[in-house]
Amino acid sequence: MLQHLLARLSLRRKAWLAILALMLTACSIGSWHAYREAQAQAASTSRTHFTAAEIRQRALKFCLTFSNSARLVAEPQYGVEHFSDGQGQHKRRFIWTVLCKADDKDYFLDFNDATGNILGLRPQYVAVDTTTPQIHTPEEAANVALLSLQEMGLVSGSARVKLQRAPQHQDIQHSWKTIWSVTGPAANAPAQVLLIVSDADGKPTRMVNNEEARGYTHAL
Repeated sequence: MLQHLLARLSLRRKAWLAILALMLTACSIGSWHAYREAQAQAASTSRTHFTAAEIRQRALKFCLTFSNSARLVAEPQYGVEHFSDGQGQHKRRFIWTVLCKADDKDYFLDFNDATGNILGLRPQYVAVDTTTPQIHTPEEAANVALLSLQEMGLVSGSARVKLQRAPQHQDIQHSWKTIWSVTGPAANAPAQVLLIVSDADGKPTRMVNNEEARGYTHAL
């Protein structure tokens, strides 16, 4: 009798173990499929729209809009930039970053992979400029900055351009900070462009194209 009971318990245990094994196998298969789908989606999302050669040409062309000579210091690098927007939502954008030397100054240029347009410009090194200032008033700074925006192709002839506030002089950086509202012919809302220019020669030292920075992002 005892042996018969033990045999029945053993059969039940084997049955439960078999069921558990099947459940684990099903979960593993489901997890694998979910992993493969996530990998495929990530690969599809991160597929570049532009090649390094195309970004290289765009970078050199852009640098020559405000300098007499330009060359690439490093090849374009493609990557994913993670950030948090003003509402606390985590997002990402796909960008190309290029290190370019323009008139003996090194700049990082960021291009939006979705459009190929310039997203931002920033110096590799921040050095104190001791050159005698040539731009003395907010009006002069506004005129120089607007001309730079036009030459860099950030403002078209049919766009409506407006200063959001009077240019601010930055004493330590020896530069003028300007913030512009730019509305294109087909735009539903104006875009904001930050442009900081040197008070010595009027050349850009920093630029952020808000339309490209926030208009082509992906929520996480």
